[in-house]
Amino acid sequence: MDKVVNLVTKYLEKKEPYGKYEKLPKDGEVAYHYQGNTKKGMKLDMFLYSNYPIARFENLPVVSKINVELTQEDHKKLLSPESFFEGE
Repeated sequence: MDKVVNLVTKYLEKKEPYGKYEKLPKDGEVAYHYQGNTKKGMKLDMFLYSNYPIARFENLPVVSKINVELTQEDHKKLLSPESFFEGE
């Protein structure tokens, strides 16, 4: 899960990380639901959508929930968890 957190940290640090997806599209389809604990003990849920470049984070300290607009490249990486998490 640390690999996912490291990948999306750059998005969470943006002033408006949700880009054009402040609200989830009604036709959004969840492809993956990542759950885990980081090495720092943070528990989180991440929902990755197959038809939009969105990651939704829940159970975050302070903000609770946030949608993040991903680049096409990062979206593609996260849609291939077998290769993305290889070696973990």
